[in-house]
Amino acid sequence: MTQQQIFELDRRTFTKLAGGAAGGLMLGVTFGCSDQGQKLQGPPVTINAYIRISPDETITLINPAEEMGQGVRTAMPQILADELDARWDQIFVEQAPLDLAYANPGMARPAQRTSGSMSVRYYFTPLRQVAAAARDMLVRAAAEQWGVVAAECETKDGFVIRASDGAKLSYGTLADAASKLEPSDNPPLKSPDQFTLIGQSLKSVDQLKKVDGSLEFTIDIDLPGMLHAALAITPVFGGQLASYDESEALKVKGVRQIVPMKDAIAVVAERYWQAKKALDLVQVTFEGGDSLGLSTEAIYADLREGAEQEEGITFRDDGNSKELLQASQQVIEGTYVVPYLAHASMEPLACVAKLEGETCEVWTGTQSIQAAARSVARFLDVPTEQITIHTGPMGGSFGRRLGADLEIRAVEIAQAAGAPVKVIWSREEDIRHDYYRPAVAAHFAATLDEQGFPEALDLRIATYAMGPPRGGRADSRVVGSMSDMVYHIPHVRFGYVQREQPIPVGSWRSVARSHNTFFSESLIDELAHKAGHDPLDYRRALIKETPRLLAVLELVAEKSEWGTALPEGHGRGIAATPCFDSFVAHVVEVSVFKGELTVHKVINAVDCGIAVNPDIVVQQIEGAMIQGLYAALHNEITIENGAVVESNFHDYQMLMPWEMPEVETHIVQSGELPGGIGEVGTPALAPALTNAIYAATGLRIRTLPISGHELS
Repeated sequence: MTQQQIFELDRRTFTKLAGGAAGGLMLGVTFGCSDQGQKLQGPPVTINAYIRISPDETITLINPAEEMGQGVRTAMPQILADELDARWDQIFVEQAPLDLAYANPGMARPAQRTSGSMSVRYYFTPLRQVAAAARDMLVRAAAEQWGVVAAECETKDGFVIRASDGAKLSYGTLADAASKLEPSDNPPLKSPDQFTLIGQSLKSVDQLKKVDGSLEFTIDIDLPGMLHAALAITPVFGGQLASYDESEALKVKGVRQIVPMKDAIAVVAERYWQAKKALDLVQVTFEGGDSLGLSTEAIYADLREGAEQEEGITFRDDGNSKELLQASQQVIEGTYVVPYLAHASMEPLACVAKLEGETCEVWTGTQSIQAAARSVARFLDVPTEQITIHTGPMGGSFGRRLGADLEIRAVEIAQAAGAPVKVIWSREEDIRHDYYRPAVAAHFAATLDEQGFPEALDLRIATYAMGPPRGGRADSRVVGSMSDMVYHIPHVRFGYVQREQPIPVGSWRSVARSHNTFFSESLIDELAHKAGHDPLDYRRALIKETPRLLAVLELVAEKSEWGTALPEGHGRGIAATPCFDSFVAHVVEVSVFKGELTVHKVINAVDCGIAVNPDIVVQQIEGAMIQGLYAALHNEITIENGAVVESNFHDYQMLMPWEMPEVETHIVQSGELPGGIGEVGTPALAPALTNAIYAATGLRIRTLPISGHELS
C-alpha cells in the first residue's frame, strides 16, 4: 500500500458512531479497517477517534502510536494541533486503547503496531484530515450560532473568530454543538506555508516528567497486593526444565512461591530483590534443546557455504549478469558476513499481569498491543475481548517488543501465583533470550566496464529468515532494500538462500537495511577503489535517477569538506541509502595509530521530507547513528554449545564516553511528505565507518564487528 493510496480518504472513512452521555459524536477513522472504533462515552465530548475537546479548553490526542523514545508523543500532537489551529499548551496526549480504529494505515493488513518508522510517515496526512474535519465542524457550529456563513469565520489559537468584528468562541464552548454536525466530505487542509507548529522544534510533552522521574514506565507499576518475580530460562534454545531444588530459595525472606515452567523457572516474592536473590539459590537443571551443540563457527561456515555455493531464490534479475560474469577474465568477488545482534534496550524488560476470573489485565510496553492481546488470549484460551492491555512508554525497543514473550511469561507466572505479579527480566535473560537480528552472509561477483563502472553484478544473501519463503518469494524482512538498490548497474542478479537454525530472530533497528546497506555500500566503495575513482564521484555517477539521495550526498560532502587533505593515518568514508521513504548520508573521519582506531567525526545529512519537529529528527538520526556505531565497533552475539555467550554490557558493549566522536547533523528541506526517521540513521553508518578505515589503512573490512580485526 502506497502513501498516496493511504491518504486518499473520503467521507466513508469517517465512520459515524453513536453519541455518548453528553450527546457528542464520535467519528471512527478506520483507514479501510472493517472494525468500528469503540465508543468513548460521556463528557468531555469526543469529536472523532483521535481528538477530545474538554470544556476547560484542553484538547487530547488519542495517540495511536506507541512511544519508545522516537518522539511520537510530541510529533503526532504537533501535527494535529497545527491543522486544528490549537495552541500547543492546550494539547495533551492519551494512549489509544486496543481498537482497530487506531490501526496503523501503513500496514498491509489492519494492525495496531508501531514499527518500520511508520508513525509520522503514515499518520501525517490522516491526522491532518482528522483535525481538519474537526476544525470544519467547529467553524460551522460557530457560524450557526452567529447566524453567518462559515466562510466569514476563521480559526486561531483554539478559537473560531468572526472576521467582521473579531468576536471569538472557544473550541471548548463549541465542542458539543460541533459534535452534532455531519463531517464534511473533503475538509480543506492547510498549505505548508500556513503551518505554525509543524516544522518547529517544540519541547517534548514528556520532557519534565522524564527529568523529575514522574513518567511511569512498566517497571514503575505498583498494584495492590502485587508480587514480584525473577526469571531464569533454559540457556539452550528449545531446552526444557529437567529438575530443580527449591529448598534454599524458599528460606529467603519474602519468597512466596517457585513457579516451574516448561522451559524456565521463576521465583515469586514480595519484592524483586528477594526474588532475584532466591533465584540464584535454586538448583536448576535444563536438558535438551534444538540448538544443543551449535557454535558460532558452524553458523558462519553454513552461511558462507550458502552464499558462495547456492543459487537460491532469485528476487531480482536484470539483463545477463550470469553470462557476462562467466565470460569475464576480471571478476571481482568476495564475501561479507555480519553477526547476530541483540536489541539491548536501556530499559529493563518488565511486565505486570493480573487475572480475575475469566479476565486478564496486562501492563506492558509493547510495539503491538494487538499481538500482545491475541497472544495472551490464546495462551489463556479465552476471547480477546476478555484481555485488557495497558501500554506505557518504552525506554527503547528497536523491534524487541514486537512479539509477546514478555506478556505470556508474566501471565503464566501470575496465574500460578494467584495474585498480580510484576516480572522483571535481568539484563542477562534479556541478552540471552532475544529475537536477534539474524546473522547474514553475502557473496558478490562483479565486472567493470571500460570506464570502471559496474557492468554486471551477482549478489547472493544467505541467512536465517523470520519465516518460511512465501510462495517461493524471498523474505522482504531479510532482502528488503537490496531488491530496489538505487545504483544503476545494467546487469544484476540478486539471490536469496534461506538456511535453517533454531536461533530466534526478529526485526532490529532498520530491519533488512541494517545488513544489506553494509553489503551494498561497502561493495560500491570497493568497486570505486578498484576502478581508481573517488568514492563520492562514483556514487554521483551511479545514482543520477535518485535526486533526493544525491542531494544528501552533496550536502554531507560539503559539510565534511570531502576531498581536502587529512593528516597521515586519517581517512574519510562515505555511505548513503534510501530508508523508509527518507534519504540519509554519512561521512565518517577516523584515524588508526599503532593499531588503535579513533572515530573523530561523523557528519550526517538527511532528507525526511517535512521535518515535523527538527529537534526530534536530529535526536533520532544521532541516536540511531550511535547505535550503528557501537554495533559496528563491538557487538556480536556468539553461540557456544547452543547457548548465547554474552550476558551483559561488559561483553555486549555500548559506546563508551571516550569513543564518542564529534557529530553534526544537517537536514535537507525538500518539502516532500514525511519519511521515517527513527531507524534511518543506523544502516549506512557501519559502511561509512569501514570505508573510512580502508581510506586510512588500505584494510577492507568485510566482517563485523570491527573489534575482531587487527588494524595494523
